[in-house]
Amino acid sequence: MKNLELLHPGQSCYVLTKHSFYLFLSIFLVFGITSNVLAKSHLDNPELIEVIIENSEISLPEDIPIGDCCDQVGKPQQLTFRFLGGGCAADNNTQGDKASCSGGVSGPGPYSITEDDGSTVSPSSVAIGDIFTVSSSGSLPNPIMLRINGGQEVIEVHTSCSAPIVPGDRFGSLELLSMLDEDGVTCGNPCPDPIINYDDIQCIEDEASFSLDLPEAGVVYTWNFGADASPATFTGTNPPAVTYSSMGLKTITLDQDGTCQISITINVGQCECPEPVIEYDPLCTELPGVFSTPDLGDGFSYVWDFGPDATPTTATGKGPHSVSFGQNTSATVKLDIEKDCGPDIVPSGDCCDVGDPAEMTFLYTGSNISYFDGVANCGVPGTCDSQDAGKVICSPCGDPSGQSVRIQVSDKDVPNDGNIFFDGIVAPGEEYTALASNAGQSKISGIYIHILTTSGTLIQSIEIHDSCSQPISVADQYGASVLTNFVSTSGSVCGGNGEAGGDCCDQIDGKPRTMTFRFDGGGCSADANSQGSKSACTGGVTGSGPFSISEDDGSFIDQTSVSVGDVFVVSSSGSLPNPIMLRINGGQELIEVHTSCS
Repeated sequence: MKNLELLHPGQSCYVLTKHSFYLFLSIFLVFGITSNVLAKSHLDNPELIEVIIENSEISLPEDIPIGDCCDQVGKPQQLTFRFLGGGCAADNNTQGDKASCSGGVSGPGPYSITEDDGSTVSPSSVAIGDIFTVSSSGSLPNPIMLRINGGQEVIEVHTSCSAPIVPGDRFGSLELLSMLDEDGVTCGNPCPDPIINYDDIQCIEDEASFSLDLPEAGVVYTWNFGADASPATFTGTNPPAVTYSSMGLKTITLDQDGTCQISITINVGQCECPEPVIEYDPLCTELPGVFSTPDLGDGFSYVWDFGPDATPTTATGKGPHSVSFGQNTSATVKLDIEKDCGPDIVPSGDCCDVGDPAEMTFLYTGSNISYFDGVANCGVPGTCDSQDAGKVICSPCGDPSGQSVRIQVSDKDVPNDGNIFFDGIVAPGEEYTALASNAGQSKISGIYIHILTTSGTLIQSIEIHDSCSQPISVADQYGASVLTNFVSTSGSVCGGNGEAGGDCCDQIDGKPRTMTFRFDGGGCSADANSQGSKSACTGGVTGSGPFSISEDDGSFIDQTSVSVGDVFVVSSSGSLPNPIMLRINGGQELIEVHTSCS
């Protein structure tokens, strides 16, 4: 079993979620002599989950320029400072003689702080590392005169923009972080980013680690790792290793001095299959033996095959199961263990980036409780989704309490009105898909999810803001519905199960350099693709393999042989040759794939 590792952009990792265990029993049945046991593990038709992290670009928001704020925005209505101490000896700014500092406070505080002309100072008491704002209903007075500890330190800051206002400048014990002008435009960063180091994907078997790249002296950092984390909270820059008791998406928050909250999300999954064990009593011919296996936890199913001569021949569940083998002196007992992991929900960025929605798939969870952490109440808008407070509206917002319901997705705030994109009975754990085409539309415009009892009583109505001024992201949960897939009007897929949608040649810049395939078997009779006469398949292999695989023009293949279910990658140092010619089992099956994007 391969551990799930931190992935670099563009890499994929595959996790097996099913395996079988065989036990060969040699029964020397003579007066109760116990059996000798030879055990071996076996992978049987493994499922594959592909986890893909795409390249992303990170940039400062457009409304946070750097340099002299007076050159970029209007006059200040609000200034944000951080109290770092040091008194006037630390004074170092670009305002020259238009700013001044006298006196100085020593020690960590807290100290009172006021402004002479009545500007609002919040909070009005500060200690080392604390962030505070000085604001007014209009432009700030010029200059502002800040008194720390009743005048023990007095700082004058020029605000008319005849002198520079530069984030990062020091005014005595204060560092200027940002400025907000009368039009609401920000210059600088009121919440400096200490840069959290973490792994996006975390194995539940392992400990998660978090640290800060750029912590600032005197700042109190408070971490919240979630209710099912140990520890759940920590104060400081270097938290201890964190373990999680459940799988799913976990939101970690970091507060800086009680403000400037930063949130990150990690995906906790099971990377290693638990080791199955068959427990049994000593066996004697014609006498029943008892078979069982330890409980591996929630979500596992157990299927036994005791062989054609056993009574019974099969069973389900952990056991114990009483089984007779008659006069047989040997038997093969098979235990198949599978875990139902539910939909593979891969979080996305803002799906608005790929276009207007034509198709949206949701998972009905049966409850307003978070599908991912089992704690948060997603019936409170903004708790489990990425939209700003007030943008998602839930009214009424009852909890379906695990019942099968009628769900209707439309563009109206009441059921049975307007364009209806989905209407049907849905059970907990089932997905449903809203299609613009169901209403004769090209896109879904206006998103209302109505959940009703099967007899027609309205339980829940949720409006999702759809103008794309707010993000719509896969893995967002709205009440009892989790967005699991999003397809735009152009066929582009956002997040979802990681599967590409539409023609990749329309969605990427350039010709393919790598192509990832899964060997499913079936030969050329299974051929079904959109390349028409530009692709070809001859022959075919039968059975589960393994089979050798090669490419005629020497493209690199990361595996020399494949069996049913195996994934392999064909790659080249530049664009792949056109076409690629794949030979399976020395040419028993020959596959031609066109790669020039024509």
